[in-house]
Amino acid sequence: MDESVLDDPRLKRLATRAVQIYPWHRLVFITLNGLITAINIWTGPPWWGLWPLVITGGVFIVHFLIYRAVTIDEQWVDERAVDVYDRSYDQGHIANIAGRHDMETPLERTERELRERRARRVAKRKSRTHE
Repeated sequence: MDESVLDDPRLKRLATRAVQIYPWHRLVFITLNGLITAINIWTGPPWWGLWPLVITGGVFIVHFLIYRAVTIDEQWVDERAVDVYDRSYDQGHIANIAGRHDMETPLERTERELRERRARRVAKRKSRTHE
């Protein structure tokens, strides 16, 4: 978790707790709603099982969004940036503009930033071991 985002100790405790209980919450959500749906299918109409699913689904979505916001790290961001670039339909156009303006393409910039980040991590580890 990024310390600058979670400076407030109460917020940090809440975020840590949300991450810790997320797997349990996911299991309860799937099990409970699977059971309710099975009972509703077995008993037949009216289809009352939709409303518990909608309500618990809304709560679960909020918990999932909090979980993802807290657990995203720089590696995920870098991988996502490369993925978005790879899926873009106009990579040639982007490279052409970058070449005309003596600029890095997004992929080249991401690769360079990854190399620089790895080099900083290695240097940081070496400095820790020499202390």
